[in-house]
Amino acid sequence: MAKWNYRGLQKGNQVVGVNGFQYGEARTKLDVNLDYQVRKNLTFYVNAQNLFNVPEVLLRYGPETPNYARRSQSTTYGVQLTMGMKGTF
Repeated sequence: MAKWNYRGLQKGNQVVGVNGFQYGEARTKLDVNLDYQVRKNLTFYVNAQNLFNVPEVLLRYGPETPNYARRSQSTTYGVQLTMGMKGTF
């Protein structure tokens, strides 16, 4: 199963000057889940979150801030993998 998640520009706290705010930049992430049933009572699974490692970007700007100075932080968490086995015995 593949799950796409789009999050648009998110306005946050007021931080810079009179009309300056912090924003979370828009991003699209992909999560993938894979299950493989070996037997009736045994399944292996792999889950990957943020498969393409899309960074989380924070912007801080006001109406007079030029485009090149708007980015304040870029964070990459990597792809988060979970693997395991489910079964009934």
